[in-house]
Amino acid sequence: MLSRKLFRIGLIALVSGVSFFAAIYVVGTDTIVSTLGNIGGRAALLAGLLILLNTALVFFRFRSVLGSFGYTPPWRDALLAFTVGQVSNQVLLNIVGQSLSRAAALKAAQIPVGVSVLATYWERVIAAGLLFLFSLGGAFFLFLRIGIDLESGGTYLLSLLAGIVLVFAVNFALLLTRPAVRGQIRQLPRQLLRFWPALLLTLAAQACMLLAYLVLLADYSQPVSPGVVAALTIVMFTASLPISFSGWGIRELSAAQALAVVGVSSSTAVAGAVAIGLLSLLVTLAGGILGAWLFAQARLASATTARPAAEAETPINHDHWLGIVAGGAVFLSAILVYFQIRLPTANAEVTANAADILALTGLGMLLLLAWLHRSFRPLPAFLIWALGAISLLLLFSLGVGYLRFGSNDWALMNRGFGWVVITGYVALGALMALTPRNIINAMLQAFTLSGATIAALQLVLMLYALFIDTLPADMLSMPLRGYAGNSNAFAFQMVMAAAATIALRHAVSFRMPQYLSNAALLVILAAIHYSHSRAGMGMMAILIIVMMVFSPPERRRQAFVTAGYLCGAYLLLLLLPSILAYAQTLLNSFDLNRSVSAYLSLPLRRDSSDSERWLTIVQGWDLWLQHPVLGNGLGAYVQGRIEAGQQFLVIHSVPVWLLAETGLLGLLVLTVVLILFVKTAFEAMGRPQTLAWGLGLLIILACMTASGLVHDFFFQRPFWFLLGLFIAAAVRQDDGEAGAIKS
Repeated sequence: MLSRKLFRIGLIALVSGVSFFAAIYVVGTDTIVSTLGNIGGRAALLAGLLILLNTALVFFRFRSVLGSFGYTPPWRDALLAFTVGQVSNQVLLNIVGQSLSRAAALKAAQIPVGVSVLATYWERVIAAGLLFLFSLGGAFFLFLRIGIDLESGGTYLLSLLAGIVLVFAVNFALLLTRPAVRGQIRQLPRQLLRFWPALLLTLAAQACMLLAYLVLLADYSQPVSPGVVAALTIVMFTASLPISFSGWGIRELSAAQALAVVGVSSSTAVAGAVAIGLLSLLVTLAGGILGAWLFAQARLASATTARPAAEAETPINHDHWLGIVAGGAVFLSAILVYFQIRLPTANAEVTANAADILALTGLGMLLLLAWLHRSFRPLPAFLIWALGAISLLLLFSLGVGYLRFGSNDWALMNRGFGWVVITGYVALGALMALTPRNIINAMLQAFTLSGATIAALQLVLMLYALFIDTLPADMLSMPLRGYAGNSNAFAFQMVMAAAATIALRHAVSFRMPQYLSNAALLVILAAIHYSHSRAGMGMMAILIIVMMVFSPPERRRQAFVTAGYLCGAYLLLLLLPSILAYAQTLLNSFDLNRSVSAYLSLPLRRDSSDSERWLTIVQGWDLWLQHPVLGNGLGAYVQGRIEAGQQFLVIHSVPVWLLAETGLLGLLVLTVVLILFVKTAFEAMGRPQTLAWGLGLLIILACMTASGLVHDFFFQRPFWFLLGLFIAAAVRQDDGEAGAIKS
């Protein structure tokens, strides 16, 4: 027992040390030395004390939020969890590492993992919400100076926010139709009042951080003014977002941009932001050392003493909280997975999915549960083996690539780390096995409704641009691409939404209203047509065929009727350009926007994109012939084009990509995995209770397999999200409640 406790102490110390030195490496020693050399000792000491006070207030807020959820851990356990979480927040994926490390530390105090994770997220929501309100006030104060530049990103941001708000509003409106949800909402104000101490502590903590910024800027001879305070609220809000390692990079970039509006030089703004980061890092390290020492003292002193449990004001079921966390993460992901966000950097622009943080949280929760309970439940064993085999394959191929041509940053981030994110989406879907079956249905409905809402919004904007006035490119692009970045990815998203709709139509315990599912399928079909994605239309054809062939006998007539009106609707879409042209000639009462009407017809030939696609496939095939068994290594094709000074391209075929970079070994692994998934789908369709999930799984597998022949769709998030959800629902043995995970 004592050796196990010492091992935990050593492991925590190792994680803290590695995290610290990794953060130092990210910042750069030259930056650290030059920044610290330009700060006066008195200013640095005062700012450090303010940051220390900020950290202490945040600690009390953390314990207060836990208490609001019904658990008050011992002070030593709370301090250990908090300090380890602060260290993890520096480099271990921000809030993801913070929440999971806290959960692991508090597990010894008998606090459920779900409570720890949920409390951490709720604590961060409180802080980010207040900072967002302050930043809005700051932006309003500076409005005459900064305005909203519609030509350099303003339209995109407004369009993105409007889309997210609309999709949330539609899902919320549908939730309000349920009496149980309305009852919960009526109790919400009373429940939120329990968190008022956390609100006050957040205000005090953020005031300390603001003063620390002002002290450092004053030391750089920068006069303090209301404008500087307003700009700093924007900096603090962006630094609080979970899109960086404890704010590094985002904090410095936003400081340079926001403070420049009020006349602060970029060098001063960045130096102040770096100093805040460094002082915060020092405080975090000091707190981590203190927390580990207290933990070690308590454990070594009580090695043979019974462990005091956390004080619980109200006994709370562990599985209940795990289900809440899983359900909330999946619900948000079912909405946000459709939104690719463009993030500006100093030299370029990168994209990220709004749900990636939630996916990584789901993966972390699953790994944490496996460590704590020695089991990967609720995931079935074959899914764990499948994901493990693909992970090992990609890791091995990264090594092969390193030996053949050296390191490749694109392969490491997009194929390596990208696969980690993908497994997170599978884990998110699979965690739904912790919840009742009707919750799974609700999550699928949210996914369907979100896709249909985005499709309808795109169509409305297209009609506005067609008949009324042209819209900015960041608001509407033709062909349609939604918020996916390109038209083929958007069409793929829409097909996945249609697959979820078909599955819900066959669910036993929950049926989507007929009119709602019909409307969803129609708008999805129209959006795919106007995306000009031939792959999208091909996948819709496959979806319709699978639906007709594999629907149960009692639902087959309905499946054929659905297929009939979808084909009829598509015929109308094909004839629409001719109908509009005839109406315009006959009535001569309206003018069409020619720049939009030119896209109403679906071009079957696209010489430029077709030649590019076949070029990558042929080159990929030639690449495979060089090393047919093990492949050339992950990223080999991209690396070859970079070395030849050619345009960046990827192989537009999943099988050819696998052959070229992972060899016959990789193709064999993925083929076996595909067979296992198809087998699971047919087994599920053989049981009435799981027929819907088996049918949905078969549809998405068929669509991915067919479209992947000529497209690089392997890393599309919606597919893996639905895969995990369908498999988790299909292999469950119970008919109602979730399987238990004992804590």
